[in-house]
Amino acid sequence: LSAAPEHSQAVFVMSRARRKKGGYASTAWVVDTSPDSGRRARRLTSARFNAVSLLVDPHGERMAFLSQRDSKKGQQVHLIRFDGGEARALTQ
Repeated sequence: LSAAPEHSQAVFVMSRARRKKGGYASTAWVVDTSPDSGRRARRLTSARFNAVSLLVDPHGERMAFLSQRDSKKGQQVHLIRFDGGEARALTQ
């Protein structure tokens, strides 16, 4: 769990067992923690690529995470905005 100080969002990883392939699928989720939000969680990443080690930026607008999206590379740092869009790799 990671949250931005003075902002109303927190992120967490949800992992589910992959029965056919084995292992786990780990996705990143964001939840608005403000009292009037209803506290509904929204998935930010696809189950196709695992997302781990989440960190919210200090401004509460985006999240960094580790993911291996290229089979030839190890885990890389990615960045995704909370208001939508695709994750982009910060490292190679």
